Amino acid sequence: MNLKLETENLKPSSTVRISLARLRERAKERPAGYLQEILDQGTIEGDYLRLPRASYETFRAKYGCARHSALRTTRLNSPKSPHSALPRGLGDLVHALAHPLARAIDAVAGTNLQNCPACARRRENLNRIIPFT
Repeated sequence: MNLKLETENLKPSSTVRISLARLRERAKERPAGYLQEILDQGTIEGDYLRLPRASYETFRAKYGCARHSALRTTRLNSPKSPHSALPRGLGDLVHALAHPLARAIDAVAGTNLQNCPACARRRENLNRIIPFT
């Protein structure tokens, strides 16, 4: 879930403390019912949700971590890979420069520019028009 956590390392059945604000923020990116399912398993203490570590691990396995998801199936350096090591054309170069900026704007403004379908189409068009290979 990639949330800020505070753990109590007292025993194997320790709990995890998750910021409710961060949890609500992540819920916008998750399927419907995600937030309520997690809230039902824990105890709210002020601005935090205290969740048993076993429940936390279950949710982590169920929903994965956006950055380290095992669900990524794209192979590196394949022609359609968005993570190719070498840019295929001008679109990949523009993407490499603009994507970190889009990620920062998304974090601040709560937008979803880094997954913009129109940007992906423009990237492919630029790669087709001005290839590097």
